[in-house]
Amino acid sequence: MIDTNTKNNNFNKILFVDDEAMFLELIKEVFFDEGIKIFTACDGQTALKFIEKNGIDILVTDIKMPEFNGFDLAAQAKVISPCSKIIFVTGFDNLIEQNKKYLREAGYHILKKPFPIEQIVTLVRKLSV
Repeated sequence: MIDTNTKNNNFNKILFVDDEAMFLELIKEVFFDEGIKIFTACDGQTALKFIEKNGIDILVTDIKMPEFNGFDLAAQAKVISPCSKIIFVTGFDNLIEQNKKYLREAGYHILKKPFPIEQIVTLVRKLSV
């Protein structure tokens, strides 16, 4: 299920993908309070269907998810929306360390969970210009 908050704004189409429902609820609340409309999906397949139908400007995705990981989702999102910006979030240090150089060289952003919530808001604002 794709979910969105309802405030209007001038930001890009932003999709958050994470298999942790509590994380998505927190993110929706924070961005709603900031006046930024976001879409959320709880798995990679649902997110990919949304991207195919609507396109995206910013994808924020967990790396480690069942059945469809964030790396695969980002790769397919870039094919559909080549100009989209990607932010990976993960709680797994080894995934960051193993891929940090490649991800940064490719222009992707990485945040390690848990991170200060204002950090994700600031990064999304920065990428939305």
